[in-house]
Amino acid sequence: MYDEEFFTSLLNDTFEERKCYLETNCSILDIEIIACDLYYHVTKNLYKNLSGDIGIGCCVKEKELLEEILAVRCCKLDSNFEWTDVYKNQLIELNNKIMNGFLKAYEEAKVQFNILKERMNSNDQFINGFNIDIYIKPFILEPNGEEYFLEESGKGIYYLLYNIMPDTLWAWDVYYEKKLEKETDSIYMDDKENHNINEYLGEKTFQDEYICWGMYELFSHTKHFMSWYDILKINQIWVEVKINNQHFIEDIGKGGFWEDNLQSLADNEAENLRQEFMSCISKNMTGLSVDLYIDEMNCWKKIGPYERIKLQGDTSKFFNHKKIFSISLDKNPRILVKDAQIDLTDKELQRVKDFIVKNIKFLLNIVKGKVTVLDLAEKLKKL
Repeated sequence: MYDEEFFTSLLNDTFEERKCYLETNCSILDIEIIACDLYYHVTKNLYKNLSGDIGIGCCVKEKELLEEILAVRCCKLDSNFEWTDVYKNQLIELNNKIMNGFLKAYEEAKVQFNILKERMNSNDQFINGFNIDIYIKPFILEPNGEEYFLEESGKGIYYLLYNIMPDTLWAWDVYYEKKLEKETDSIYMDDKENHNINEYLGEKTFQDEYICWGMYELFSHTKHFMSWYDILKINQIWVEVKINNQHFIEDIGKGGFWEDNLQSLADNEAENLRQEFMSCISKNMTGLSVDLYIDEMNCWKKIGPYERIKLQGDTSKFFNHKKIFSISLDKNPRILVKDAQIDLTDKELQRVKDFIVKNIKFLLNIVKGKVTVLDLAEKLKKL
């Protein structure tokens, strides 16, 4: 068994030195043992495999080293590989099994889709939405000891190859907003486009055969670490249809952002904390008992549907974000904040509303960026 010191030494070597060592001094069996020992070394404390992006951060160098080792193994095996009629037939059989697996998964997804869609249309008390995920995984099962019983070994090179396959291989999902009608909606079945490209299968090797997208995706995801012998050894395909029902619990606390055309206290306070978006129209400028605040940068529009100004909800001398409330910019100004506690007399509040009505066009032009608060000050000064 190769130990941590051995792998540290490999990591300290250059890429060319590692490749030369593996190609020159190691047999295919040696390389497989090194790869399996490294995989165990990397994952023994992770409690997870190295598929997808797992490994980035905590063991990215080790994962890259593992891929280098497997790439050398792949090259050694493929250097002796030739497409015979037997091998071609095996690949075409695998190709057809992949399409059949997706067809079975699609048919099951379609049944469940129609059931769930009907429940939604019937205003089911639970289902607000759903998605159906389809996963198909290739397995290489091996004989169990002296019995010729195929199973997942839980160790060895084929177990390793399975565990480093990307999670995105052969994954497809359906959401309730989509239509699910024809099998050809899925690229994993016969979409009438032959994916027999020269990059992997050569110019004429399979020119008369239909190669599905799923097979091409297998090549593009795994061909840098799986040889043709490995791909032809795939002897089981796992098909999984996973349904996630979704229920949304809404109207928590004060409800929606602008429920009943009113903003919640919490949203109003959060908006007030964005003081860089507020320009002060001081009471010294207007003659009112409180300061007003306006959005010269037109940012409030992004977080609410109404043109508005804000008023100071009490007559204190200090800015208090809990006491600043939105009021509409229209001919009948009204407070836009639910449960707003405004500590002004009726007369003081009415004077604010009268000021808004009298200067409505100018205030709207400030919000639209056509004039500024300084222009308003000049106008009020002349009056």
